[in-house]
Amino acid sequence: QRAMSNEAPDPENMLNVYILDYLNKQGYNQSADMFLKEASLENDTKPRIDIPDGFIFEWWYVFWDVFFVPNASETIGNNTQNTTSHNDVCLYYTIFGSCYI
Repeated sequence: QRAMSNEAPDPENMLNVYILDYLNKQGYNQSADMFLKEASLENDTKPRIDIPDGFIFEWWYVFWDVFFVPNASETIGNNTQNTTSHNDVCLYYTIFGSCYI
């Protein structure tokens, strides 16, 4: 079990960790190797939220649903089936806790 720190993590470093995680999980191995070196990360660096497709991948889908789909439904006949509700966004934040991930 990992020890929890009382300090908020460095946002830029955490973003780099999640980018590296995304690259590895999507099979972009050469890009991941180059990014590992350029971002000066440790080879065994793991994200706090370790999910199968990567946190950035999951985050992108939430972002896409919240910001694109409601606008798209306005232009394609108001198809409410494609929109994300306020409750879906609240559920997301309930699952992941805080902004410090």
